[in-house]
Amino acid sequence: MTQPSVLLIRPREQALTLQQQLLERGIYSDHYSFIDIVANDAAAELLPVYQGQHWHGIIFVSRNAVDYACQWWPQDWPATQYFAVGPGTACYAAKAIQQPVSCPWQQHNSETLLTLPELKWVNQQQWLIVRGLGGRELIADTLRARGAEVHYWQVYQRRQKTVDGAQLLQAWQNSITQIVVTSAEQLGYFLASLPQHALSWLQRCHWIVPGERIAGLIPFSSGDRITMTGSATDSAIIQALTKGS
Repeated sequence: MTQPSVLLIRPREQALTLQQQLLERGIYSDHYSFIDIVANDAAAELLPVYQGQHWHGIIFVSRNAVDYACQWWPQDWPATQYFAVGPGTACYAAKAIQQPVSCPWQQHNSETLLTLPELKWVNQQQWLIVRGLGGRELIADTLRARGAEVHYWQVYQRRQKTVDGAQLLQAWQNSITQIVVTSAEQLGYFLASLPQHALSWLQRCHWIVPGERIAGLIPFSSGDRITMTGSATDSAIIQALTKGS
């Protein structure tokens, strides 16, 4: 049996699609998520308020945000501007809510989203950010600084899994040479779960990450062992993994 050479650290649903695409290109991979995603039941209490509000714009930060929002708000989303950080979430949201969803098309991150013209001139506007509990405050802080009133609808929450790091290391260290991670939180839990002697293996691996923010959280790997894709989309990750192969 062929051993996997790539470790995908991302939620199972996202990893399986990417895993199949890599297999079609002759790349064997394993996947693992250090986080369980569950509904934030408190979000249901805010639904009547948010459904009755006039929004100048609504932002989905992830596919999980779309999934859990649509559990409570399955149809009749208002006719307004919708945005997402990247094209994967944008396409997913557009199908779910039956509305056009815009996103940046070069770099897929919060910083680039905030450069879109529609998010620059927001004085006295009402904006809703659909996300999980916690996370970065950059989008909300920037929109508020530009004069908008911003509300969060936090529809899901993350729970760290209890894992046997030594057992995982034993399964991976002899074959895994490349690690894909697209979430700072997943990266933190991954590193915290492994025993100290995993350091030498982690230093040998090549890392595939979306951008500088996550790259900067890898404390032990030199720059030539980190590839920044500019996006967390499957196509960007596949391009990075197949480059030069």
